[in-house]
Amino acid sequence: FGVRPLLYHLKPGKFFAFASEAVSLLAHPEIEKVINRERVADSFVPWLDSLDFHSTFFQDLVRLPPGSSLTISPETREARPERWFSLDPDKEELRFSNDAEFREAFLPEFQGAVSRCLNGTGPVGSMLSGGLDSSSIVAVANQILVASGQPSLETVSAVSRSNNLGPETRSIEEVIRHTNVTALQFGPDAIESLGGESIEAIQSAHNPTDFHITILPLCFAASARAGHRTLLSGVDGDLCIGPSMRYLMYHLREGRYLTAIRE
Repeated sequence: FGVRPLLYHLKPGKFFAFASEAVSLLAHPEIEKVINRERVADSFVPWLDSLDFHSTFFQDLVRLPPGSSLTISPETREARPERWFSLDPDKEELRFSNDAEFREAFLPEFQGAVSRCLNGTGPVGSMLSGGLDSSSIVAVANQILVASGQPSLETVSAVSRSNNLGPETRSIEEVIRHTNVTALQFGPDAIESLGGESIEAIQSAHNPTDFHITILPLCFAASARAGHRTLLSGVDGDLCIGPSMRYLMYHLREGRYLTAIRE
């Protein structure tokens, strides 16, 4: 849960500026608002879009790749990004004899990861779609907050309002019932009340592909209106729990057909 990278601009010998949003950097009078046409072209090809961790949609702005640090040399006045964390594909695979052992090993790691996301200033909220990833995070986050004497977690969900509830809405209701979280829900009619705020969120985004799903800016608008200072958005959550097509194609190319089918 964290998809906002560090953006920066370096003009050697003059100044260095960084921010978490492009709009902040583009407010500087010496940073030109020139569109990066190559980055725009890459965004239309999913394979290319996921390979470049440096460029942005503006020529004068650079992204710091995930798991990296940035050093500005006082002598050369150059920016030197360095990778401090990456997954090791050659690391020995963990194997356990049964699901209970997997659960026992995974739960502390999962709890620690969720706990670190709760170290904000002010109220914390979380999206809840009823799926495996968001439901697991909501349950653990709520346990951590309640155990520390804080109010229960507030969740933000888009739900159906008809008599025939969809599967996601039914799952959301089950999670709420079992965890006793404070639920903030909105239906299709919320476009009228939240539309203006969601449009502002879309217009301020430095990445125009972030909001190709309308429901995301609506959730962000509802969360902001509720006063949340931190929102566990769930964006890219499927990358952690569900297999990607690239992962499946890798097994197919290597001839691991049964593995691909099981995954």
